[in-house]
Amino acid sequence: MVEREPAVIGRRDGIPALQVLLGAGSFGILSTLVKLAQKDGFSPYDLACVQFVFGACLGWMIVLARRTAGKQGAAGRTASLPQTVKLMATGTLTGLTGLLYYQALNELSVSMAVMLKFQFAWLGVLLHAAAARRRPGTNQWTAVLLIFAGTALSAGVMEQHAGPKWTLAGVLFGFASAVMFALFLFFGGRIATGVDPYRRSACMVTGAAVMLAVIRPPQVMVDVLGASGLWEWGLLLALFGGVAAPMLIAAGTPKLNSGLASILCAAELPVALIASGLVLGDALLAPQWAGVALILLGIAMSGLSGRRTGTRKRRETNG
Repeated sequence: MVEREPAVIGRRDGIPALQVLLGAGSFGILSTLVKLAQKDGFSPYDLACVQFVFGACLGWMIVLARRTAGKQGAAGRTASLPQTVKLMATGTLTGLTGLLYYQALNELSVSMAVMLKFQFAWLGVLLHAAAARRRPGTNQWTAVLLIFAGTALSAGVMEQHAGPKWTLAGVLFGFASAVMFALFLFFGGRIATGVDPYRRSACMVTGAAVMLAVIRPPQVMVDVLGASGLWEWGLLLALFGGVAAPMLIAAGTPKLNSGLASILCAAELPVALIASGLVLGDALLAPQWAGVALILLGIAMSGLSGRRTGTRKRRETNG
């Protein structure tokens, strides 16, 4: 008989869950920043390149500052060479996520691109279920369905008058970014989980930067980093997408199962839509607001079901 895997957010998981939510919110701001930067003429590779190169520099500066202040290892140990290599390899997934997502944003509206990226929610649940050889629980499936329905509404696909422009290439880039992000969450929650989260994140972002240097000739990266006006965008993207988001998610995901981490990362969508509405002037229609509400309901449901599961397990143990 196949066991069911419950969604789990217990009392001890409150802080890790909040870290993942804040990290997802930081990712949500990126889409608006990227759209603004693309209007200035910068390509998806330009933006991904500066984001992760600057992010790696800032990440290691934080690690060094913590070490100088005597906080190194306060939340975990340093990484061995094999662990560092594995973390950098995992970081290539987040680098590919960024590059593919920015390609999608170059072809699609923010709402359509983020809808496609949001397929990582159900992909993450399936990955976790396959690895654990357990079927997701009813509450977890319900939460995923609520998020999926909310994503569709938020993207405006059910609004007849929305009619966002799209291309096949943009759709493929968007879905590919979802696959890469689901894999990043999956492996990121399993590799070197005892290592200090700041060092884990710095290693991952460094891996992303190295990957971007490999897929293009070195001179291209040098030219990109020297481009006028790109440094300002690079610092903003690095702060939100290369430091804050990876560090928060790297700190939170090892303490949560990967399926639940994927669900909690749904917070990226409402943040992305609200930011694009306020800054870019994108219209948020009634179905989109309803979709945001469904997504938040799905996140809340995953938390409530986890508390009930934890309470039931404690009662069984004590009984």
